[in-house]
Amino acid sequence: MLRPWLLIAASHAGIALAGICQGVPGPKARVVAQPDHIVIGNGYTCIVVSLSSPRISQLRADFTGKGQYGKNVLANSGISLGRLDEDGTVHSSADGGRAVAKVANKSEDLVEVVVTGIADAAGDKAAATETWTLSLAAGERSVKLRINGALQRDISAKALRRNFAFMPSSIYGLFDRGVVQMKGYDAKLLQRNKHWSNSKLLRFNQSLRGETTFAGHHASKDTLDRLYALGGIGESRCNSCCDIDLGKGHTDCPMGGSLGEAGNTSVSVRRGKFQSQGVVLLNSASGGLFGHSGFQEILAGSLPEQDVWTSGWSSVGATQILSGLQWNASYEIAPNNFDFPAQGPFGDLSTEGNIEDKDLQAMLTGIYGSPVGQLCTHDNGVVLGHRVGQMATTIARPDYGYGGLYNFFDPDNYISVSAMLFSGDPYLQEQVRVVIERNGDFMNHKGQLPHHFQNTEPTFQAISGETQTGPNVFWILSCFMYAKTTGNLAWLKEYMPTLRNASAFLFDMIQPQTNLLKSPGSLMIDVFIRNNYTTDTNAMAVGFLRDFADAEEATGNSTGAVHLRNIATMVAEATDAMLWNKEADDHYFTQLNPDGSTRDFVDYDANLIALAHGLASADRAKKVFARVDGGRCIHGRATFVSELYYGKDDTTDGNIGDSWCSMGRIGWFDALARKRYGDQSTFDNVLLDPLIGDVNRWTWLHERYNCDGTPQRNRTSHYFEYPSVTAMMLHYIRYGIQLGFDSVKVSPFGPKNFTYHIGNIHVDYNGPAETVRLSTPGTGMRQVVVEGLTPDKIYKVRVGPGPSTLPWPRAVCVVADDRTVTADRDGGINFQAHVGDLNGPCVITITQQSLR
Repeated sequence: MLRPWLLIAASHAGIALAGICQGVPGPKARVVAQPDHIVIGNGYTCIVVSLSSPRISQLRADFTGKGQYGKNVLANSGISLGRLDEDGTVHSSADGGRAVAKVANKSEDLVEVVVTGIADAAGDKAAATETWTLSLAAGERSVKLRINGALQRDISAKALRRNFAFMPSSIYGLFDRGVVQMKGYDAKLLQRNKHWSNSKLLRFNQSLRGETTFAGHHASKDTLDRLYALGGIGESRCNSCCDIDLGKGHTDCPMGGSLGEAGNTSVSVRRGKFQSQGVVLLNSASGGLFGHSGFQEILAGSLPEQDVWTSGWSSVGATQILSGLQWNASYEIAPNNFDFPAQGPFGDLSTEGNIEDKDLQAMLTGIYGSPVGQLCTHDNGVVLGHRVGQMATTIARPDYGYGGLYNFFDPDNYISVSAMLFSGDPYLQEQVRVVIERNGDFMNHKGQLPHHFQNTEPTFQAISGETQTGPNVFWILSCFMYAKTTGNLAWLKEYMPTLRNASAFLFDMIQPQTNLLKSPGSLMIDVFIRNNYTTDTNAMAVGFLRDFADAEEATGNSTGAVHLRNIATMVAEATDAMLWNKEADDHYFTQLNPDGSTRDFVDYDANLIALAHGLASADRAKKVFARVDGGRCIHGRATFVSELYYGKDDTTDGNIGDSWCSMGRIGWFDALARKRYGDQSTFDNVLLDPLIGDVNRWTWLHERYNCDGTPQRNRTSHYFEYPSVTAMMLHYIRYGIQLGFDSVKVSPFGPKNFTYHIGNIHVDYNGPAETVRLSTPGTGMRQVVVEGLTPDKIYKVRVGPGPSTLPWPRAVCVVADDRTVTADRDGGINFQAHVGDLNGPCVITITQQSLR
């Protein structure tokens, strides 16, 4: 067991060594060897190995590569070899005697250090030894750690293990069978939570001495290739007090929730292909020696109860482990001084350029901090004994907002799954497929999709009791978004019968006498009383029908596509003619009733949905924007609900909680509308940039904003919506990367010169130099559209393997094609090209012919 004096000494040593990374500022790889420690760095990453108390004691990062390293992402116990004996005694290499380091390579391109003499315990108690080889190349974010070890004598122990202790507060395990996430594990909070207290998931056993601050353990034998931890502990905790069943106005949450939880620390790990007994994820609200998160690699021995969060090792028995056992392991470990993983699905994030740092930070924090944490897709993630494709509304900390309710597509999960799809991360994209298929499995005989799940049971009405069109609309659009972003048209074709059945629920609402949908309720704000011929549902139906037509075209049903486009045109014309407020002449009504009467709250959501889908002429759009932008609260944050207040008589059961606030979902349609009608100033300065600031400042955000643009701290914290919408606006609108069923479009809204390397999406866009290079997922021919070039100029297009070096795809197509294309009068080019084949993606290079 680590002695108290050693812990104090280690803490003081950490303070003393805080500036030691200044000796390895980069950009060249460098090593500094001293008697008690060895330091490796390259400007992006600094790693410190303690030789007197053998462990990796520090891991710091500067994402920009300038050697201004941030906070240590490791807790005091660091990364070490250890053993847990039958009586609960914890041994560690930090107490195991001096190690020896040898510099095997110290070139400017690569540093490699070999550390020997790492033992699992002190003196004659030692049983296992390891040799660590650490290497760091210039221009890389991940330090590589290769380990060889052996057991020198027979032992009786609960576990021989390798411990990784992190300071970030939230841990994310991307297991083969699904995602496990936890922030601030606290057994007392779990015990108080109604959803969890009745579950057999909880195991409250007495904690082991030596591990009393680390009660949160999640053991699994499932394959875990990637994990990461991010975020700080924040100023206070409040989830369950903010849930919807605690008050109509959500005003009785006395604590602050998520503000102040940006840790500016994260660490991501890729595990190599090697054998072990399993992995134990760690999380604790208490922190301390073992940090707030981490994991244990179990080399030999037993595991705690698997695939549930438990108090860990107290009930685990010892096993006999025989000498002669040998093992090896490898890890790639990347720290970051921001709250997002510096590793992507195919390697480290590029150090050779990417989108603007603040944009990249907001996009990746928005995706990997919030919606990934919603995924409850691993074994027992919802209830014991089941593995289902479900998503909560918040991350686990350790309870969830809206406890026990999952898979809202009204449009909640449309937003969160779109953000994950835009990550270009195939693992997350397949998690999305599992989630959307879960809802499709429970479609009823009318073609109606579940509104949400209560634990694992589908519910077809909203929490308010209303029936909405949103779940069918946005679930189908989520399916389409999956097919577009992955290029998986084979799945789309196979799944189209299910999608057609789901669309019938909506088509049956179209009234032939009006060519409008007669809606049973509000599209995406369930407590609002809206019905009959509503602007929100009808405007959304126009975009929905056009998207469905494109899906039919892409799967070979051209006749069906033509039919749907005709219906979309009829609904668009009818909406514009019948729901436009002719008296005010500057917005669309809330609803038109069969008797000709109307209700009107000057709904910002409905009007912006209409503009996002191009229902209004340029003149009408200008009038709508003027009315919307003249509202008192419209843009405190993107975007307020309505000009007029939905009071108790205008909401279901008088629930006015969503009546006077901003919603990210409305901001999304606001952003689409600004793009369509060319209002870049409002998009940049009013919609997107303030949200980028909030995500980068706070990491996790609340569900809603006040009229003045301050977060509603009495609303559910650690909510997905605003971080997800921020990521969506960046990817789809600012950088204009829009993948269709049979198309690839790059249409940036503002940026003229940028490099985008995120997941499997790669774009080098240089407007001034008249060159564009891009690579996207998918196979076969696509219609490629690139906008923002010089009108009427001739461009040379080359399709082929491309650079084949990171960050570009290494496995590439074998297609070779050259052609020329002429830009139109708006500076857009449009041509057919292969995006990939079975060997890999193609790279499409576009250059103005006169510049070559």
